[in-house]
Amino acid sequence: MHGEQIFLNQEELAVYTRETKLRAIHRYLNGNESYRKIALELGLTDANILRDWVSLFKEKGEDAIQDSHRQKNYMLPEDRMNRIADAEIADRIKYLEAENDYLKKLYSLIQARG
Repeated sequence: MHGEQIFLNQEELAVYTRETKLRAIHRYLNGNESYRKIALELGLTDANILRDWVSLFKEKGEDAIQDSHRQKNYMLPEDRMNRIADAEIADRIKYLEAENDYLKKLYSLIQARG
């Protein structure tokens, strides 16, 4: 419907306003349109986003619907695993550097005594 532009221009659609969410919820609850159709028209990456909004609306009411930002953590599983591995490696490097500094200071103290 929107072509590839909907995925390329994500900065323009970075915020889902409360009003947009409520309009979409009411469109679905009126029973004339499906999650998928409304999600496509709004440019949502997944119809489950709208389903979550409707569930929240049904459970907690209109006050629970607030502005929100588009999630940036939608990524391929391979990319997600690479990010996790990179973070673990960075943490390990910090730990080893601290351990190395400790051992250097300990060695210098031993040398000073001896």
